[in-house]
Amino acid sequence: QDMLNRPRPRDTFTTKRRTAALAALAYLAVHGSAEAEAALMQGTQHANADIRAQAVSYWGEIYLARKQSLPEPIAAALSAIAVHDPAFGPRFQARELLREMELPVPLDNPAGVYTFKVKFKRAKTIYRVIEIKSKQTLDELHLAIQQAIHWGNDHLYSFFMNGVTHDDRYRFSCPYEEDTPPWTSEAIIGELGLVKGHKFVYYFDYGDSHEFEVVVTDIQSTAARAKYPRLIDSQGQAPEQYDRGEW
Repeated sequence: QDMLNRPRPRDTFTTKRRTAALAALAYLAVHGSAEAEAALMQGTQHANADIRAQAVSYWGEIYLARKQSLPEPIAAALSAIAVHDPAFGPRFQARELLREMELPVPLDNPAGVYTFKVKFKRAKTIYRVIEIKSKQTLDELHLAIQQAIHWGNDHLYSFFMNGVTHDDRYRFSCPYEEDTPPWTSEAIIGELGLVKGHKFVYYFDYGDSHEFEVVVTDIQSTAARAKYPRLIDSQGQAPEQYDRGEW
């Protein structure tokens, strides 16, 4: 616990040290330490959102390692984090754990719409703004992006929901990658725990490595009468799909 809270300015080992501390608490909890499990539970309420997200993840690892279902009070606590935590990371990790435990996952804004600003990562002045319903999926967002930039949908792709490419803890793979769940076709927008201002990565074509930054610019509780997903704004001409020189 002391390692989680000890401030060390300009310490490049901070993230690894916190991860090691939380993993150690989970290890001790799995082996019967009620004190360690309580400390991990406290970590889910930490002031630092990154620590909260990791604590939620490791808290779930205790029950996965024990092959136990979540006790009702803990399931209720995770559901509360999934809905009420102000940061994306803890919300997302709580929902992923509920999903893995085959428990209900909250659906935010069930009749609503999310607005995403999709930017070319190497040319952020070029963008497309897309609206999509809460009950639609990341797979449908992928198709809307491809249509908006007039590229051919002929390559594998992933979404990395924390904005860090190749971080599998936050990855949704395209349905063609049969051995790397979870898949975009199952990722319902309103179940992801998205908050306004959050940024994530759309990674298309693993050979040419096209990266797009996706920003949640608005969340509306009701949808207009229209066909979704829909393109509502566009800036700049998209580069040719196979001409990297224009990026």
